[in-house]
Amino acid sequence: MGFGLGLIIATLLMLSYFPRNIPKYVIEKQARDLGMRYEDEIKAFFKNDTK
Repeated sequence: MGFGLGLIIATLLMLSYFPRNIPKYVIEKQARDLGMRYEDEIKAFFKNDTK
């Protein structure tokens, strides 16, 4: 009885959830605020490189 009721409640909660469509530029801005960098923005220095 309790398990079935829990499944029904969980199903109703999941059906009422609507995912937000976040634009890609907003996701990228949030990621950059958290420290994300693209590979071509980073200069890697190796031992034999001259600076």
